[in-house]
Amino acid sequence: MRPFLQSDPILKGISILSKRRTASLGNPRLSFTIPPSLRLRVSPESFFQVNPKQIDKLIEKVLEFSEGTKNEKTLDLYSGVGNLTLPLASVSREVLGIEENMAAVADARFNAQFNRIETVRFICGKVEDVLKNWKRMNPDLVILDPPRTGAKAVVGLVADFRPKKVVYVSCEPTLMARDLRLFSEKGYFLRKLALIDMFPQTYHVEVIAELTGEKS
Repeated sequence: MRPFLQSDPILKGISILSKRRTASLGNPRLSFTIPPSLRLRVSPESFFQVNPKQIDKLIEKVLEFSEGTKNEKTLDLYSGVGNLTLPLASVSREVLGIEENMAAVADARFNAQFNRIETVRFICGKVEDVLKNWKRMNPDLVILDPPRTGAKAVVGLVADFRPKKVVYVSCEPTLMARDLRLFSEKGYFLRKLALIDMFPQTYHVEVIAELTGEKS
C-alpha cells in the first residue's frame, strides 16, 4: 500500500455498504492527522467521528484527564481504529485496545505500525467477553468510549481491576449518567467533566468524565 502523504486529500473514493456486500470506487479509505501528529487510516467498515477538528479537542481533553506517566499501563475499551489508543502511548508505558469490529482492529494495527508505535497492542473481541476472561495486565488507567448504548455491561468488570483512574467518553449523556451512578456504587467518583460540541447546531454533544477511586 502506498504510504500516507500529508498532501493526500481526505476523500479519494466512495464505498456503498449493504448487509450482503460492499461496493467501492477508487480508494474508499479515509486518512486523518490527529494529535500529536499521528496519521490514521479509516476503512469503510470501521467507525470514525464526522468532525475531525473537534476530534482533536476530544483527544487533547482525554490526554489531559488521563494525566498519565510512562509507568502506567492503560486499557482502552471500544478502541476503534486507535484514535485514542495511539495518542495514549505518549503518556503510558503500555496500552492495550479492545474492539470487536474486525475492520477497525485491522486499521488500528496498521495505524500503530505506520506511526511506529511499538507499545500499543489490540485485541479483537467483544469487550465484556474479553474482560470476563482477563488474564493480562492490571491497568492503572482505563479509557471507555462505548457505543450510544453505554457501558453498563462492563462497569463492574472495570471496577474489579481497581484502576487508579477511569476516563469515560460518551455521546449519550443520559446513559452516561446511569453508568456514572453504577461506578459510584463501586467506589469511583466524578472528578472532572468536559463537553465537546461534536455536532454543531444539534443537541448532541460528546461528554468526557474523569473518575477516581477517591472523593474530591
